[in-house]
Amino acid sequence: MDRMPGKHIIPKILALIMAAVLWIYVMNEQNPPIETSFQVPLEIRSLSTTLAAMDVPDEVKIKVRGSRSLIYGLRPQDVKAYLDLKNATEGKYTAQVSATLPNGLELLEITPDTVTITLDPISSKKLPVEIRFTGSLPTGMVVGKVTADTDLVTIQGPRSLINAVDRLIATVDVDGQTTDFTASVPVTPLNKESKKQEGVLLNPSNVTVNMNLVQNVTKKTV
Repeated sequence: MDRMPGKHIIPKILALIMAAVLWIYVMNEQNPPIETSFQVPLEIRSLSTTLAAMDVPDEVKIKVRGSRSLIYGLRPQDVKAYLDLKNATEGKYTAQVSATLPNGLELLEITPDTVTITLDPISSKKLPVEIRFTGSLPTGMVVGKVTADTDLVTIQGPRSLINAVDRLIATVDVDGQTTDFTASVPVTPLNKESKKQEGVLLNPSNVTVNMNLVQNVTKKTV
């Protein structure tokens, strides 16, 4: 009978240590840690609904380290980059870029790791819609009465972009038309340079235009 049960503890501990070292060695040889980088879309989180974030980069670069098997199985959408704007207020704002990673990955670097953005209040205004025509009517036909289902359209978006909108137009194609017709056409916001102003929402975004076409009667006095 073994009267000293503890006498085999040290060899057992040494055996466990050796097994752990061997396992780590094998894993590092067969599945070594490697590094990789992703271009990741930059998300906005927790921003007040009364504010809009301007000048936000589309993407940031994230560098990570992990086992080869984990890296090779990684998809770009598994890595998230975001700005937490919970307590942000109007004006210029410098925010830290944060990231979420799958378990087992180590974050090495975010480029850029901070960004300076502009937080603009959400605003709105109403403007009349100007109806324009494109195309050519057949000889002898002219545009008569023109009506639209709405006179005013609401523009909503960041205040700086709303203020940049100078007018709204809706263009109707009359090419080859010979009788009265109705068309649903998109409303386009233009700035002072007569270019389309991006970044704003229109309500409604389309107007229905009723076109009355008449014969152009030429009178001749004899």
